[in-house]
Amino acid sequence: MSPDDIIARLEAAGATLLALRIAIGPQEPRSGLPEPVREVSASYGWSKATPRPATPCAAAIDAMDEALSWVGLIPADRYVLRRIVNARALVSPTTQRHLYTWSRIAALIGADRKAVARWHAQGISIIARGLEHQAQQRGQQRRHRPHPVRPVLHRALADRHAAQRLHLAPERCL
Repeated sequence: MSPDDIIARLEAAGATLLALRIAIGPQEPRSGLPEPVREVSASYGWSKATPRPATPCAAAIDAMDEALSWVGLIPADRYVLRRIVNARALVSPTTQRHLYTWSRIAALIGADRKAVARWHAQGISIIARGLEHQAQQRGQQRRHRPHPVRPVLHRALADRHAAQRLHLAPERCL
């Protein structure tokens, strides 16, 4: 997976995370119904309503979990890189703009914005190497794993196919 693909998946995961509408702490009681019209000037779209993003589907949440788990591939002692990658992944689901610009992340960390962009690229390359290593590990496990045993549905067909594979008899004889 290329670094651009990783960045795109992380940004999609950040947008999904922000679209989940997770509330922290106790909430005020509220209604799902729209506000009643109290003035004539407020009716028929005269007030500016803020659109809310749709709640993400289960597949988007699964993809978000997978992409955000990639940040764990960055070693724990490089926690600043983790912070930068996580902060840059947060993208508004309605406007598709980053919540934290390079300058804002630099102010949070206390570094130059160009250094923050460089460290973000380092974090993404660490994730890419970790994903390649995981893919190689899965490939080696598949090679050393025995073939799965398939259930036999029709014994006559199974015997016929086994005989054909072993070249014991021509097909028309069975």
